[in-house]
Amino acid sequence: MQTAPYRFQLLAPPGTPTLKVSGPVDSNPAAYERYLSSLQRLRAQTYLADGAIAPEQLDGQGRFRMHRDEESWHFLLINSEDEAIGCVRYLTHLPSACVDDLSISHCPMAKHPVWGSKFRGALEADLTFARQNLLTFVEVGGWAIESSHRHTRAALEILLASFSWARMIGGAIGCCTATFRNNSAVMLRRIGGCSIEYNDEAIPAYEDASYGCMMEVLRFRFQNFDPRFQKMVDNIYARIAEQRTIAASLQDELCQDEALKTSNGLHALSRALQSANQNIAATAGMLIPS
Repeated sequence: MQTAPYRFQLLAPPGTPTLKVSGPVDSNPAAYERYLSSLQRLRAQTYLADGAIAPEQLDGQGRFRMHRDEESWHFLLINSEDEAIGCVRYLTHLPSACVDDLSISHCPMAKHPVWGSKFRGALEADLTFARQNLLTFVEVGGWAIESSHRHTRAALEILLASFSWARMIGGAIGCCTATFRNNSAVMLRRIGGCSIEYNDEAIPAYEDASYGCMMEVLRFRFQNFDPRFQKMVDNIYARIAEQRTIAASLQDELCQDEALKTSNGLHALSRALQSANQNIAATAGMLIPS
């Protein structure tokens, strides 16, 4: 039984195929817009207080709207007044995505004279891994939590929600930029984040002038996390899977059928390629004299 003074709410981007998501998904444009505005106001309040943004970056309704918010998934903590007190967003990418399609490819590290090319190489390697393993590549960010809930279970649930959400959509890998402010980077490392690497060389932290603090890029394989948090991840998954996800719109049934056929075809192709590679390896082994 849930005893916390908040509940979970998941927002899905427009055109979400319900066949690919665990749990019920409803199209409700009005509720979607209301919750999206609520999380953007929470972001504004939190980031202004931290000095991460300036007042002129807010819109006329006091919201801090991040680029591509409407294309992203959002996990929220909702209080008894039906307002967001915590949030995080997941920007997913198609298998055909390249490095330049990623928002993170425009961060200061991508322009670094020494590390820039290695950083881009690391991102390309992860995109390739996702493609080969039929996983979704996701950029995680937009974290915010009401000050009264920092350093509480709520703050930990906001971080662990990513692992539960990834399970809901069938598996994912990804990355995020993590700030050293409020120990965010430290906490993300504790639950499963690690340095993004290129040829076993860790990409270092960097100064981000736009946020006025040190940042680092962390990599996540969302099936891997500290086993101490297994029970919490399972609990979050169960609660968001039974809670109705809200979308601005859904993919129609015909498109969903086509998406399912495409997905099944990709899985069959992957199995065929794996089998072919095994046969080639076996044949090569027979041809090479011992």
